Amino acid sequence: MTKDNEFIRFAGTLVFSPEQNIWSKMTKTRQEQYCLLAQRAGWDKLFFRTLNQRLPDVFYSKFRKAYLKESLKQMLEQKQLGDFYALLEKEKISFLPFKGADLAFRIYPDSNLRPHCDWDILFRPEDCPKVLQLLQEQKWRTFSGFESEKAPSLYHYERMYKNAQSLEMHWTLPCFTNASPQEIWQETIPLNEHHRVLTPEMNLLLLVAHASMYHYTHLSEWRILSDAGYILKHDAVDWEKTHQLADRWKILHPDILFSGWSEFFPPGMLPSESLRPEYSQLIRKTFALRSQLASFPHYAKVLSAPEKHNTAWFLQKIQACFNPRAICVKYHLTPQSPLKILFRCCYDIFGKSIYFLLHNKIRNRTLRRYYQQAQAIEMLVKK
Repeated sequence: MTKDNEFIRFAGTLVFSPEQNIWSKMTKTRQEQYCLLAQRAGWDKLFFRTLNQRLPDVFYSKFRKAYLKESLKQMLEQKQLGDFYALLEKEKISFLPFKGADLAFRIYPDSNLRPHCDWDILFRPEDCPKVLQLLQEQKWRTFSGFESEKAPSLYHYERMYKNAQSLEMHWTLPCFTNASPQEIWQETIPLNEHHRVLTPEMNLLLLVAHASMYHYTHLSEWRILSDAGYILKHDAVDWEKTHQLADRWKILHPDILFSGWSEFFPPGMLPSESLRPEYSQLIRKTFALRSQLASFPHYAKVLSAPEKHNTAWFLQKIQACFNPRAICVKYHLTPQSPLKILFRCCYDIFGKSIYFLLHNKIRNRTLRRYYQQAQAIEMLVKK
């Protein structure tokens, strides 16, 4: 077993059985190695909460600082999020927080263990105009400054901001392209008359669907494992129902993705049929290759992806560069910054044009290998 396997196994014990006294049996060198890996994985707050003063001195101070900083942020956010929920309930609007806004405060034992940058909240499509008006009345604003009654993306309205918090107002779940909003709302649990949450099966499906974005380059394995671990620890999951919904909506079975790091989970937690060596090797190899993608420019990765990149595709992509609103949203600019908008328009046009003209030359062997691996995972959905 490799050191990475051992570290992932140990991290799993911190999530599922933090009372186990494995840490004290390690050498100081091994402890420091694990702390470095935890820092890289974003698990420094998990290590601080579970190991605390047993950490090596240099890491104790670093991890404590990160934990306390997150704690202050979460305390403020929890108060503001509670006030926002109360406003929605007063207006008799059904709402469903998901991802960090829900998991951090309901599923995780400590919200500091689940940092997140915005509130993702799902609303019924028919309520969206009313919610949008309410948000504008409450002084929520967008970077672009444009107020629209139509959702500008496949999943949500433009991100809105107020008092250092940001909100994504969704009318459907991301990457659930084969599920209607009505079907999604059927797979929810009421906490009160207006506040609902996803079932544990849906939380796992959302995690996998979200991870699959951009050919599995959207979420790190560390975020996947921590969310999956705490969801499975908090709630009993009906795996048969999970598989039925995954097949209906063409989403990868969550346990197949998790099998890439099966040592993280207690024995018997994942269905035995998903624990096949070929699945584990494929998932592990793909994410190992993915760690090498950070050094490549964004446009190079886009043009190396398996989609067809012809002139029509390029002209469609370049149109967004002439849209001031799209530039404002992309680069967090305001309409009152015309010179910055103009610069970013020119920057995007120039950059995309150069990479498109040279795309046959910049297709790197590592990028091609990665996308071949990712496509192999995507093929599992079709089986």
